Amino acid sequence: MAVQILVAAADVFVYIGALEAVFAGAAHVLDAGGLFAFSVEEAAAGVARYELRPSSRYAHAEGYLRELAAAQGAFEWLAAERTTLRHEQRQPIGGLLVLLRRR
Repeated sequence: MAVQILVAAADVFVYIGALEAVFAGAAHVLDAGGLFAFSVEEAAAGVARYELRPSSRYAHAEGYLRELAAAQGAFEWLAAERTTLRHEQRQPIGGLLVLLRRR
C-alpha cells in the first residue's frame, strides 16, 4: 500500500518572497498523489509575482502560484479559497488557502 504524504505550511510563506525553491522541495519529497497545502497573503491586483508589504510580510499573486504549480508538470491545482487569514490591529488580512496534488 502506498503511503501519501501531506506537506503543509500555514502562515509561513509571508516570510519568503520567491517560492521557486519551496515548490521544488515539496515536489521532491512528495510522491505522486501527495498533497501540498499552504496559505499566503494575497498580493494586490497588478502584482505579477509577490510584493513586500509595509508589515515586512510578503504577499503572493495567485497567477504566480499557479505558474509555480504547473512548472515542469509538478502539481495539479485542486483548490484555492479566499479567506481572512488573521486580524492585525483589528483589520482583516486577506489571503488564499491553496491545495495542490503532486502529479
